[in-house]
Amino acid sequence: MLNLKAIVNQLPTSIYRALEEQFIQSKAHSYLFLLRAYKENTLSDADIIEKLNANITSFHTLKSRLYSKIQHHLLENTFESKAYLLNQLANINTYIYHTPNETADAILTKLAEDIKAYDMPGLRIVYSALKKIHRNTPKYYEYAKLYTKHMDYMIALEKAEELLSSFMLILAEYSMSKAIGLLEMLELILSEIKSIYHLNPSYSIAIIKNISLVHIQLFTSIQKDKDESIVDLLEEIEGSILKYPINSDHQNYGLIANFLRYEYYTLINEHKKAQPYFEIVNTEIKYWLLLDNLCLSYHFLYSKIINFTRHHADKYLGIDNNLEDLLFNSKNTFTVLNLQFYYAISKFYTGQLKEAITSLNTILNTVSFKSILHIEIEVKLTLAYIYTKQNETELAEGLIRSIYRKIKGQDAYNYENAIVFSKLINSLMDFDNSNARKLKIINLIRLFEFENLGDRSILNFMRSELNTLKTLFAPTDQKKL
Repeated sequence: MLNLKAIVNQLPTSIYRALEEQFIQSKAHSYLFLLRAYKENTLSDADIIEKLNANITSFHTLKSRLYSKIQHHLLENTFESKAYLLNQLANINTYIYHTPNETADAILTKLAEDIKAYDMPGLRIVYSALKKIHRNTPKYYEYAKLYTKHMDYMIALEKAEELLSSFMLILAEYSMSKAIGLLEMLELILSEIKSIYHLNPSYSIAIIKNISLVHIQLFTSIQKDKDESIVDLLEEIEGSILKYPINSDHQNYGLIANFLRYEYYTLINEHKKAQPYFEIVNTEIKYWLLLDNLCLSYHFLYSKIINFTRHHADKYLGIDNNLEDLLFNSKNTFTVLNLQFYYAISKFYTGQLKEAITSLNTILNTVSFKSILHIEIEVKLTLAYIYTKQNETELAEGLIRSIYRKIKGQDAYNYENAIVFSKLINSLMDFDNSNARKLKIINLIRLFEFENLGDRSILNFMRSELNTLKTLFAPTDQKKL
């Protein structure tokens, strides 16, 4: 979890004072109180929550946003350095052709050192310039060798980035189909990334390797290596990002590390630890889906629904969605489909059932589900359930028959969970308010929860709704208890 107290106490005095002044001028009293409380180190988190008259969720949100403001101040000087280096690169020909060689050599050598220190692109240009000014000296061969070595590295990095993009595309398809053959492809790509890293053990390629490994562990059933724990891999990623904060790619990877932290802590039911990471990613939700070639970005949309419903804030989903028009790659059909599905589920949870039905029917009428059975089942079961709530029983029955045919028409995958959920919908359609019927519904929900485990689990975003049903249909004698 973010050790914000330690970060505050490690701040240079100038940055701490600048933050204080900013919060005083903007009358951001909560930020100011938390900043000073962590600096003075006299209050526990529980005491701070009480003093601020906050709850745990709002406190974690406050912490994550203060962390973002601190990051901004820490990086200000770094970005100034980046602008300076970019300006130096733009003037490279001036140093080659309009500067004495001895002076140019001193400038370019220092420029190469700074670019390496910040892990910025541009080293190829500097080595090329150094080759030119040393064309008639023995140093020419030294810089020619460095130039070639760097070009080999850049080719390796480009290949690793391409493999990461392919990895995420196949992982997205796997998440929507659960086709076992795709797992073999993921393992093959991961093996190639590891080979590239073995030959070029740089920080950037290590980040790509570790991101792939964490995705494998979080989102597939592939057996993990005992030496590759998620926590260790994430710490390596975060360590590399802290070492080279000016690298723009690393900034994107930092956001992805927060996403993976959230998914990991949620997976192990450490929801308090997970929440700050959720807030950080959700703050950048407008641009988040554009990272679909670097991570399984659309998965966060479903995590967002689960997070909001867990905190009984599902009514705010519509408000939150209206705040930002999400940017996304319209050519990535997997992202487009999942974004449409997310909006439909959000409408369901905000009581806009007719709009949700319209959105889900649009998906069914425009998307080919030929190779993505898993999400087809989810879309159709969601629509059938909403039809049931609207007393559109014939339409719900038609979807359930379609799902039965799809599942029975293949024998590669077991979807007993979907069969049980279909029976639950049928029981809701036949509801007669008897205790026997209520008990049957409760038992079907429990059976669904029992069957709905592992890699082929479905409708995880419906947990809140199922809990509501269990409360609603608890037999009368149990309610009294």
